[in-house]
Amino acid sequence: MTYKAKKIRNMLKKIRNFKKLTPYVNNEIFTQKSDRETIKKTENLRILESFKTLKNNWDGYNAPEIDFYLIEKCKEIISSYTLHTQPDIFPTGRNSIQFEYESDNGKYLEIEIYLDKLSMYYTDNETEIENDNISFDEANIFISKFFCNLSMHPRT
Repeated sequence: MTYKAKKIRNMLKKIRNFKKLTPYVNNEIFTQKSDRETIKKTENLRILESFKTLKNNWDGYNAPEIDFYLIEKCKEIISSYTLHTQPDIFPTGRNSIQFEYESDNGKYLEIEIYLDKLSMYYTDNETEIENDNISFDEANIFISKFFCNLSMHPRT
């Protein structure tokens, strides 16, 4: 057996052993979640594109039209490979776009995207956290913690 064939065989053994160790892993479930996220991403990109049609006073309270570059920035974030869970998306009257995540147990996470910054608001039954200037990487950490039921405090 050649060296390359041995490497491939060993790799396949490791994969089979991993599957034996994790019998609860169901590729169909992963595929379904992946398909849902792909559909949601496509929907979110369409929603963002529709924000380009909003004109001044679109909300009846003198909201400015949504900036083209802000929409493009949000489309990049939505399309990012690091954003694993797609949010619900809404325009705001503050010339920003809001990404929202809600859970069945009362948790709520909001990431608001401006041209020059991101802000975050989180609440559950016991905690309320607000940060007026976070990075995209920090936003991803908060989103991951939100879905993994980890503490939202910055140091944990």
